[in-house]
Amino acid sequence: MRLAFLIQSMNRSGGTERVAANLCSRWAAGAEITIIAIEPGEQSFYRLPPNVSVHSLAGERPSHDKGWLAW
Repeated sequence: MRLAFLIQSMNRSGGTERVAANLCSRWAAGAEITIIAIEPGEQSFYRLPPNVSVHSLAGERPSHDKGWLAW
């Protein structure tokens, strides 16, 4: 199973980022997870399993060729 998680950012030490990291770590046992951050930075302040990746939308133009994201 593949899941996507949208969040403002993952590079801060706030509560929202911690909850997102905890949820994604728990869900990662049976899924490939992509965290999509709106702000720049593709590093997580919190430790994530290897099958959880973080991607930033900052600086990217929306594109229909990604398949999973269309504006």
